[in-house]
Amino acid sequence: MDYKKLAGKRIKAAREAIGLTQVAVAGHVPGLTPSRLGNFEQGTRYPPPDILVALSKILKEPASYLGGLDDDPSLEALARKYVRMDSRGKDTLHRVAESQPPAYGAQPEIKKDAS
Repeated sequence: MDYKKLAGKRIKAAREAIGLTQVAVAGHVPGLTPSRLGNFEQGTRYPPPDILVALSKILKEPASYLGGLDDDPSLEALARKYVRMDSRGKDTLHRVAESQPPAYGAQPEIKKDAS
């Protein structure tokens, strides 16, 4: 697995999801220039741990996720993405979730009689 490319895609996606430019992000991280951030996003360089931690605070994603070490974004990050969706996106997400079978071991939903 190419962690540089994976981290780059995740950093760029997280930055774009919150509507920030490379210049804006770089301006909040000591030692980070827009050019260096561009290298990270293109996957030509892997960000050092201190930069990953700083990016995670700005981009509101766990450093382990941005760095490609964890495949699941945090629940909070997913909730933020949901909040930013328009009503059509939310409706689609609800329909997909309702069409899925319950997770193994999940308690079945109990429906009350309408009597």
